Amino acid sequence: MEIREKIYEKTGFAFSFVIFTIVFSLMFKLLNKVPSGWNYSHFFSISFIMVLIGGALKKFLK
Repeated sequence: MEIREKIYEKTGFAFSFVIFTIVFSLMFKLLNKVPSGWNYSHFFSISFIMVLIGGALKKFLK
């Protein structure tokens, strides 16, 4: 894999992660399911934990 392709892959992953986190937070805010003290960083942490669990499952099932 070329260096440029690796950069594009990482950039695409980061962009998708940010978009998913924004949609995730907006969904919970629109449904009024967000605790009063939460902000974007809490949703970012939850999304990151989901990514880690997904990566661990991928390696485990391989």
